[in-house]
Amino acid sequence: MKKLFIILGLPLTVFCGCKKSSKNEGAAPNQDVVSTFAGNGQPGYNGGPPGTDYLNGPTGLAFDAAGNLYVADPILQMIVRITPDAVATIYAGIGTGGFENGTAHNSEFFYPEGVAFDKSGNLFVGDSYNNVIRKVAPDGTVSTFAGVPGPTGGYQDGPAISAQFNMPAGIVFDPAGNLYVADVNNGMIRKITPSGTVSTVAGGLSLANPTQPGIDSDGNLYVSNQDPANYGIVKITATGTKSLYVSNVVTQGGLIFDPSGDLYIADAKQAVILKIAPDGSQNTVAGKTGVGGYVNGPVLSAEFGYPLGIALDKSGNLFVADYGTNTIRKVIF
Repeated sequence: MKKLFIILGLPLTVFCGCKKSSKNEGAAPNQDVVSTFAGNGQPGYNGGPPGTDYLNGPTGLAFDAAGNLYVADPILQMIVRITPDAVATIYAGIGTGGFENGTAHNSEFFYPEGVAFDKSGNLFVGDSYNNVIRKVAPDGTVSTFAGVPGPTGGYQDGPAISAQFNMPAGIVFDPAGNLYVADVNNGMIRKITPSGTVSTVAGGLSLANPTQPGIDSDGNLYVSNQDPANYGIVKITATGTKSLYVSNVVTQGGLIFDPSGDLYIADAKQAVILKIAPDGSQNTVAGKTGVGGYVNGPVLSAEFGYPLGIALDKSGNLFVADYGTNTIRKVIF
């Protein structure tokens, strides 16, 4: 068992098996399986061929158009890029917490947690402890997209350059190019338009420190909420109307929709990946409820340490940032 860690101010217990499981242990050919895509279970960084790369508490995930996976690793203070053949390299950050714009390999982040791409291939980062949203252009230039950098957050709507956030975590784009930010310590969802205007979409929330809010094809936003009045996954329409979409599921983990409208939830507390169909039916896609560990193999026999970020590739495979085992897990189902 790993020691108690703090993610964005909340305590959590994460689990890691002492032995790494084989890629498809106990699985028959073509069976639905969980495997390790990147990381070897040891904390740190040593980018290289599959099986030699290290991660240390990965959280947010995002794919680019070429199929490369980008990982926000807040403990390493880096953004790591992993190719489709699982070779990891540092994309941005130098590995020390701070604030520095410029070239990607000279930049500094302070607990980067959420990542998302826009349609132009720019990577946006929820830089939580700097209280800003950073932008990494395709040429590797890092800049501040929104927020006033500093260790003390605040709350201010308006032009992005003067807006204030208080621990921005998960971020997600809607189909129109608006960026939504889980502003955790303010208990709000903030919206940043492509032109750079910040507004408050929904306030009065008790956010469960989400690493990745979800957006459906109609542009409705979904976020994990701890407020007893709407305890669960809350749906927020474009007009700001809130309703309870899934009850009794609150997670720091990510939310993502597939093209069929199914919602996938990284339920970090229960150490499973859940699927919510459009008709509201719910089932476990991978993992054993309430059993944390590090086991690959058939999906319902696999174990996760503390699943946080979640992403879908173009083939419909799920990728999970398993904070508890310092790995990226791949779920084929």
